[in-house]
Amino acid sequence: MYDSVTTWRLYSAEQSIRLGQPLTDVTAARGLVRRVERSAWWRDNVAYDVRVGVRLGGCEADGWVSSFARPGGLGQSTSWTISLHPSMLNDMIVFHELAHCIAPRWQHSGRPRRSGELPNHIRCSAHGPGFAAASAELAGQFGTVEHHDELRVAYHHFQVPVLAWEEYLAAVQGSLLAERDIVEMHREVDELFSSQPSTRSGSVPQWTWGDRLRSVRGSAGTGPRRGMSREHLAQLVSRVERCSPRDVQRLEAAAHPPEDPRLRRLGMCMAVALGFDPIYARFQLGLARWDCDVKLDELAAINPEWVQLVETMNAQLAARPPRWAVDGDR
Repeated sequence: MYDSVTTWRLYSAEQSIRLGQPLTDVTAARGLVRRVERSAWWRDNVAYDVRVGVRLGGCEADGWVSSFARPGGLGQSTSWTISLHPSMLNDMIVFHELAHCIAPRWQHSGRPRRSGELPNHIRCSAHGPGFAAASAELAGQFGTVEHHDELRVAYHHFQVPVLAWEEYLAAVQGSLLAERDIVEMHREVDELFSSQPSTRSGSVPQWTWGDRLRSVRGSAGTGPRRGMSREHLAQLVSRVERCSPRDVQRLEAAAHPPEDPRLRRLGMCMAVALGFDPIYARFQLGLARWDCDVKLDELAAINPEWVQLVETMNAQLAARPPRWAVDGDR
């Protein structure tokens, strides 16, 4: 669920405001979506013919409950399904999921793709500036003015990037162009493999826990000689905990987060030295300071900018706490 600081900012903003209008059942949720789809605003501002279905469902995992929106096909799909968890029947939740259905999904590179080329386009963050623009606009058009104002104030407080509406409309047009290239590439690939006998055998190598550390280390820095040596990374980590290049190699070879307390401490320090997004480190790598016996002020010796970001995030949460509370700084 939490994959980056970008997503954290947006979720934190939404969780700091009051919930919207409760919906009695899934029929009421469908009615709200139909009202939006039949509105003049939808007709004038949604750049393509998209239909949205709503069902009860969502998902539960590791103590979390969530709702989601899923496209019915490749590209900027014309068919979406919103799956609402029964405990999340609320108009603001519907607006959030509906925003996924109309947000730009790709950033166009600025040039058309030639036959046989890979598309040179960038995938937009699922909760990036285009999504935030769509979510705020839906809340403003179809929610209460109070919630619209609160949402935009919360976005500003948590430094959520939000496209101006004109920028959003242009971004959607760019996304449509990009996705035509992507759909066409998939068509060409399918035709190629259907016309040739398969020569592939064996299983696809799995991306392991340590591979993520190794990959970021290999791309660290700028210029023609990018990358950071194990020796240099070990020197940075040793400012907090004695670390050798062999320790770095061992962690990069790990298939799963280490259970050994010393290695977990080293792993946390390595993630900070490499500038990992702190939310990604926690939820995707399983590295949190309070589970790794690492204090925030210790990490300032390795990466003061990382520490400053975390301190800013803690201050933002303290000023606008979520509807549910968790003790202590994060």
